[in-house]
Amino acid sequence: LASATQYDLAATTDIVIATLNQFGLEASSAERVTNVFASAIGNSMASMDKLSHSIGYVGPVANSLGYEIEEVVGALSVLYNAGYDGSTAGTSLRQAFVALMNPTAATLGVLEELGIAFEQVNPATNDFADIVDVLGNAGLSTAQAMEIFGARGGPGMLALLSKGGDAIRDMTASIPGTNKANEMAAIQLNTLTGQWKILKSEMEEIAISFGDVLIPMIRNFILLSLFSLLTK
Repeated sequence: LASATQYDLAATTDIVIATLNQFGLEASSAERVTNVFASAIGNSMASMDKLSHSIGYVGPVANSLGYEIEEVVGALSVLYNAGYDGSTAGTSLRQAFVALMNPTAATLGVLEELGIAFEQVNPATNDFADIVDVLGNAGLSTAQAMEIFGARGGPGMLALLSKGGDAIRDMTASIPGTNKANEMAAIQLNTLTGQWKILKSEMEEIAISFGDVLIPMIRNFILLSLFSLLTK
């Protein structure tokens, strides 16, 4: 993934590990996560920076509702395409989940006005794309969206409603079952920048190898020199 996105290796590793933890995935799912991220980056305005911020906000809540990482990243990608940055997209989606998980009396009142039963928009039992369609088809207004989702979640939900549930489904469908990370890495490494990274990596390995040999020798030399000085 680092090669595919030209992102820092250490930072990429941290993001993948954090995502595995947030979605309760085993280490064996690391390839799945990397391909999901690479596909999102290749098919939308997503980036590693945006994804790292977003997943940190929404991952744990989405996982508690049983949402798969593919659907979450699909919804985030639609928000990125609408111009949202990572933290704002993640916060908006988290707020949408939380508002529907624990509806207030005001939220239930708005749903009743729209003729929607809570069971139709309960994120614990419905796909998020279906929830977006239910709210959109019922004609959720800006004022009603702000009442349900608040200042943090309302604008994001309105952006998703304007695109519709199919936009989330299409984006989600483009993500799983790919080998996108390796495909992107091959393209990136075939560039001059990619070749320089390979050379730099090889030089670093050589330096480490020399260090493994030379450092003990230097250490012994210093110790012997100090010993000879101290015994004079």
